[in-house]
This record gives sequence, C-alpha cells and structure tokens, in this order.
Amino acid sequence: MNEYAAIWILKQKAWKKLIKQDERLKFALSIDITDVAAYIGFYARATVADINNHPYFANTSLSTIKRFVDRLKTASVITLSIGEDKRERILSIK
Repeated sequence: MNEYAAIWILKQKAWKKLIKQDERLKFALSIDITDVAAYIGFYARATVADINNHPYFANTSLSTIKRFVDRLKTASVITLSIGEDKRERILSIK
C-alpha cells in the first residue's frame, strides 16, 4: 500500500465517522487536492468519472475535480494513460 492509499483510508474513516455524528456535515465538508491524490493512490485505474461518482466527492463539481487532476498532472504527481476505449483516461500515482 502506498502513502496515498493510507491517507485515503484515514480520510474515509474520518469522513464516515463525522457524517454518522451529524448528517448536516455532509454538505459543509470541502475537499482539497490531497483528497483527489489519495483517491487516485488508493484506487488502481481510477478515472475522473470514478472520482466524480464516489459519494465522498458528491458535493464537488466535475470542473473542480478536473482542475485538481490537471494540477496533479502538472506537478508530476500523477500520470494519465489512455484506456481501452480511447476516451477513458486512467489516472495513477507516479
């Protein structure tokens, strides 16, 4: 397990615990670029669509997710590869 995967597991546990305590927090919590990096590190062959469809990112716009992915790519934290259907971009940690 890489360090991003470990971060994702910890963030998921904390998020679930907070939501269990107060359902209203689901709409108040904001994500940042480290959440996207942790997700990509944890889920092999992640795509932007996978991130967008995950409940953790439910209140995050697709454009924000794409912007974070672009920043991670520019910073050489992640790599993009073309999927089998040529439209899909597979994200992975470098």
